[in-house]
Amino acid sequence: MDRVTVIIPAYNVENHIEKCIKSVIVQSYTDLEILVVDDGSLDQTPEILKQFSLLDERIKVVTQDNKGVAAARNTGLREATGNYIAFVDSDDYVLPNYISNLMFLMKWYDADVSATRISNIRMNNQAEADDCRNLVQDQTIVMSGKEALNSLLLRKEIAVAVYGKLYQRELFEENVFPEGKIYEDLAVVPFILAKSKTVSYNPVSDYYYVTDRNMSIMNKQFDARNYDRIQASKNLQVLKTQFPELRDS
Repeated sequence: MDRVTVIIPAYNVENHIEKCIKSVIVQSYTDLEILVVDDGSLDQTPEILKQFSLLDERIKVVTQDNKGVAAARNTGLREATGNYIAFVDSDDYVLPNYISNLMFLMKWYDADVSATRISNIRMNNQAEADDCRNLVQDQTIVMSGKEALNSLLLRKEIAVAVYGKLYQRELFEENVFPEGKIYEDLAVVPFILAKSKTVSYNPVSDYYYVTDRNMSIMNKQFDARNYDRIQASKNLQVLKTQFPELRDS
């Protein structure tokens, strides 16, 4: 089997990290490196991670000073040994066939990136961890990188989030997350898609994004940090100059 490195950045998530890691441990695809980057947590997160690392040898915990989620993801990329890369946020969780589904889409369609649908869910209405979802074969969409970029720009099948996808590792050789910024996905994912030859997508819903996070930046009012989103959006204009047919999208 081809090894998949699952990168989980973690910061002060003592109330969520256990569900997240358990959902990765029970994946039907077993050749995993589960790389958790503790970004200087001040709560019980480090102790929880230590206990998990003793229970499953696939779990590797890397500790660093608090630098933000972008820096944590970059640390994960540097430490990764897998041929493929997946990201899971520490207060989200995935269903048991998540990696298996993504790997099938990757291999069967000879893709550089594969993606499934991200479901929004509230903490008090979460799906059970043993709720397996299989691919809907006749609904798979295979796109060129340019078509996938267009899908992202039009907010169709491909989401801007770095999670919900599986990547060929080499795609990150020239694409890293901008450290010290927010909306870092917007600064990376579109460029990775543009670099890809083939992207495969299936609407199976097996990644759960927990919407009511206490620290979610999506729930905060506009402040100086939203400048980062504006800057990241401007980066998309660079891609549109490379692909003139996308300018009116």
